[in-house]
This record gives sequence, structure tokens and C-alpha cells, in this order.
Amino acid sequence: MDAHAAVRLRNNIMSVAHPIGRAIVIPTGTGVTIDSDHNWLAVPGAKLPAVWNGRSVSLPEWTAAGGQDAHSVVSVPPTFGADGQVLSVNHGVGIGEPLGLTRDIRGVSIPATSPDAGAYQHLPS
Repeated sequence: MDAHAAVRLRNNIMSVAHPIGRAIVIPTGTGVTIDSDHNWLAVPGAKLPAVWNGRSVSLPEWTAAGGQDAHSVVSVPPTFGADGQVLSVNHGVGIGEPLGLTRDIRGVSIPATSPDAGAYQHLPS
């Protein structure tokens, strides 16, 4: 990534399998800016998979320090199918930000307001 780059993260599922793994790391002094919100952040123990200035932070600390992910959720990692669809409890339902997309990866309509985080819209079973 180029120095002074801007990264915008919306409606993603960022899942880390290892308890000390991190989905978001912003190195100090790189000039990289991040704009992250409306995401589902998942790591064992449901601790935020992020590092701010060299230390692990909770979601409230992450939000307070950098104004990030105020509308995001943190949970334990979901179970995914072979195609990347969430098979377990889906904490990403309705937390997304409208991005102007009309269909998900399999062609299901995306609501104009409160879409799901991830590539698939949740279909009730």
C-alpha cells in the first residue's frame, strides 16, 4: 500500500481464526488513513481484531481513538460454507451501509436500506 493512501472498508466480514490474529493493522507513521464502518469484525474470544499505535484495542477504544467502526459489530468467527456464505449465526444481518448495489453475489436483491455485511444477503430458513 502506498504511503498516504486512503482505505475505505464498508459492509465487510473480517474474520480471524487465531486469537492473536488481527484483521486491521495501521502501522504508525505510514500516513495511511482508514475509513471503516458497518463491518462485522470476528475473532476468537470476540475481541476486536485491530491494533492502534502498536496495541490491541477494544471496539470502544478503536472507535474513540480513530472514529472507526461506530456501526460495526464484534463477535466470535462465523462458520462459512465452501462458497463463503455464513452458515452460523449471522451478526452481519442489516448492519451494512447502502452502497447502491442492487444484487448480492448470487443475485438476491439487496435492500436499499440496511443491507447485510458480506457478499450474501441473509435468507431466513
